[in-house]
Amino acid sequence: MHNVLRLAIIGAGASGLIAASEAQHQGLLCTVFDKARRAGGRLASRRSDWGSFNHGAPFLSMPTQAPTPSDPRLQHALSHGLSTLHVSAIHGEKQPAFVPSDSINSLAQLWTQGLTCHFEHTLCELKHDGNNWWLKFSEQLGWLGPFDRVLMTCPPVQALALLSKLPSQYRLCQQLQTMHHAPCWSVRWAPKASPALAAGVFIRDDLQASGIALCIREDLRPQGGGAPRFTLHATAAWSAAHLEESSESVALALMHAAAEALKLPASTESLEAHRWRYGYVSAAAGKAYLRGEHGLFYAGDACLGATAIDAMHSGLAAADALCAELPLTA
Repeated sequence: MHNVLRLAIIGAGASGLIAASEAQHQGLLCTVFDKARRAGGRLASRRSDWGSFNHGAPFLSMPTQAPTPSDPRLQHALSHGLSTLHVSAIHGEKQPAFVPSDSINSLAQLWTQGLTCHFEHTLCELKHDGNNWWLKFSEQLGWLGPFDRVLMTCPPVQALALLSKLPSQYRLCQQLQTMHHAPCWSVRWAPKASPALAAGVFIRDDLQASGIALCIREDLRPQGGGAPRFTLHATAAWSAAHLEESSESVALALMHAAAEALKLPASTESLEAHRWRYGYVSAAAGKAYLRGEHGLFYAGDACLGATAIDAMHSGLAAADALCAELPLTA
């Protein structure tokens, strides 16, 4: 009799989605859980009357050590509505990047096709009964399961909060403690019409003295369209210094800093801020994925580096490892 092995994936960001797609392609029965209302994680977009804002990852930048996504599975995943541009990276190098013609979240929605995903599911506890894994979510009564394996792709600090309660995962927790994210405040700014907005470039990364790591001119991305508008990403240092301030005060502060740096009027038609507590990878594990006990795995951008494509590499590596060690028949 054939028994399909069941894999629970925690997190519907780039790493979790590509891992689920690949593991399912190789024969596992995958279920993805995420606390958000939709897939994507930091591949987040917001539509507005002025056009869309990619306020999480404005583009998909390539890792410095891998100028092209050599894995054909990555090439396939990145083949939907993306243009390749060379942008100036924060460290001053010219790197290829994939830029969406539509919202970047639409790419994540494509990746969910064929997958079983449950949103607004916040994992609060997990246990292994000697044979299987069981999961408890704050929005649900009782335990969900059983699952043969679990792949966690949430930020390391969130994984640690859950796994530190399990003595069997001590070694994995030690590894997770070496991985860190820094926060990032992101601002969506649509200024009032001004002749000064006639000029501009898609991306600027030379405003760090003003506390701005990236200044994205959303209407100037390929097929971006809409009214002139900006996504501003604060530097990690600025974000940490202002982490617990209100979104309103942060939005105003970064808008005024950008307006001064760009020599634009400090005016606004729309202004909103979003706090990414785990926006920048500040310390990576240097491994493609991590392995715990009883078939528990960890993957994500903090395994390999700072980019969404690092996260996808990690997810694929974890899926391959899971499938390689598991017999698909019983």
